[in-house]
Amino acid sequence: DGTVCRGTNGFGKGGGACAELIVRGMALSDGRRDFDAIVAVGDAGRGVIPPCGVCRQMLLDYAPTIHVITEFDGLVAKRAITELLPLAKPSWFAESAKRTAES
Repeated sequence: DGTVCRGTNGFGKGGGACAELIVRGMALSDGRRDFDAIVAVGDAGRGVIPPCGVCRQMLLDYAPTIHVITEFDGLVAKRAITELLPLAKPSWFAESAKRTAES
């Protein structure tokens, strides 16, 4: 529906969570279940930041058709999550997560 959901990472001295994970949780808590694309942008002029491996797997598990806006070699492009996680397969709990998201 074109809704833009925003969030920030939540890191502190003991660790934390990436912005992708926080935004996904916030969107789900607002009743949003379908995701078209996601992008992380760093502060202090760092630009577009690719998701970490944990976030890539989480996106594959919970939003397998999502696209990620990334930057490679100075080019910003929209890529399928499967392109960023080649040869990956959903986690064992992905089907359970899908059912939970649909309820």
